[in-house]
Amino acid sequence: FFNETSPGGAYGYAPNICSRVVSYGTEACLSAGSMLSETEDTFPMSDFIEFVDLFVPGNCIVERCSEGAYKEMEETKDIDQFPNGFGLKKEKWYGVDYFLSPIDDKIVSTWKGVEGAGSDVKPIDSTELHLPFPNRYIPRTLELCPDLPEDAREGQRIEKPIDPPSLLIDEENWKLYHRLDDRYLLPKSSLNLLIRNMSTHSVKNDSGDWNYDARSSLYSSLLASLFNEAMAQETYDAHLAGLQWSLSLGASGIKLRCFGFSDRLPDLALKILDDFFSGEFLKDEKFFLSSKDRLIRGLRTYFESRRADSHARYYRNALLCLEDQGVDESLEIALASTFEDIVEHHQTILRDQERSVQCLFSGNVSSTEATEFFSNAKSKIQSAYKVKPEDFDDETETLIKKGIFERQLQQGEDIELHFNSKNAQEENGAVLCTYQSSIPSFRGENFSHPFALHSSSAIRLLSHILREPLFNSLRTKQQLGYIVSSSYEMGISSQSNENGQ
Repeated sequence: FFNETSPGGAYGYAPNICSRVVSYGTEACLSAGSMLSETEDTFPMSDFIEFVDLFVPGNCIVERCSEGAYKEMEETKDIDQFPNGFGLKKEKWYGVDYFLSPIDDKIVSTWKGVEGAGSDVKPIDSTELHLPFPNRYIPRTLELCPDLPEDAREGQRIEKPIDPPSLLIDEENWKLYHRLDDRYLLPKSSLNLLIRNMSTHSVKNDSGDWNYDARSSLYSSLLASLFNEAMAQETYDAHLAGLQWSLSLGASGIKLRCFGFSDRLPDLALKILDDFFSGEFLKDEKFFLSSKDRLIRGLRTYFESRRADSHARYYRNALLCLEDQGVDESLEIALASTFEDIVEHHQTILRDQERSVQCLFSGNVSSTEATEFFSNAKSKIQSAYKVKPEDFDDETETLIKKGIFERQLQQGEDIELHFNSKNAQEENGAVLCTYQSSIPSFRGENFSHPFALHSSSAIRLLSHILREPLFNSLRTKQQLGYIVSSSYEMGISSQSNENGQ
């Protein structure tokens, strides 16, 4: 398991290993604290038991960091009666106020399981304390996929060109792409599942056309934040077992991404789909309140806390986008949002029958395993949506409906925006250059048409050609401190006529 863990960054590794060499010596600098070389005979069990016996309620220190906890202490009536050394304190270096208070003896008694301690809290039954349950996400095997050819098993082939994925399933509204890794030879896989769904950011008008809706877009952001927070504890075992995941709701629809050891990766992905579709995470309002609070604080301090390059992108998008909302409108929607709004939005997404599913499963996974996962995921998605969707081809009908329309500038027109950052602590500046091209990114009847692939590939190649000289010139040859990037974006643009329409 440890042999297959990806190495960390060298920048942080070098000072860390130097510190451990000073503390533990050269022979134990890597293993100190882990006791990896101990056996049943050499393990200091008596010392370990003696140390664990010190973990008793009488030695407990509780740290509470929240605005509510501070107000609670301010409203405490008997604060003047605290023993010497307790009460309102000031942190030595930063001057931050904090409270130090003793834990009530009655509370400590309940932690010890003492009956009749005079507290309203029920005594804790110590028998409920136990070792963690078995982690079902720990891989059962770290073997490489049996479908790998023999020559690929001899060692990593980083110099080998990456083969394109194969299209295993090509049904109407259901597509599965698969690629077996034969370069890195790691027992890991990557899974990307996209459920195209217009309801995540648009609403349908009376004519049956989809129009971008700022409220739906923000509700989707809240819903995704709420779900990820609610699932953090549920998927903690997966994190310990080397699996990572994320679920987002954006203009393309519902995106699920999973990465880690191959053996249990499909189990994690199916569980996340199950939990999102079931809506069980929407039974507790506390996750909504914390997600809403983070969103509101982020919007209120957007200009005062972001870097200069973030401001540049914001104003660039404001100039080009026809229907996107600004920070003020988003803040207004966020303040007015309720828990019931998010619950209803979740149901609205599941009622949208104009959806299609695309999946890319790559890494140490066979085509049979990828097909089996996709079949299980398809069953869950169909069950969640309940009703069979209408005939719908995501590659043709949605081409002019996806995303936000972009304002196309007049050919040859140059626009320069100059502004000062509202972040008083920001000492850096930013230069953002955007070039519009009227050359279609996609041609032909659908995304996979040869004309479309030729156009999009040319734009991708041009972006990569620009990226390297920019990086080399500004990042390494002039001075450190620059953040340099080059990217391309493809969208639908429109141009007004002489009357501004």
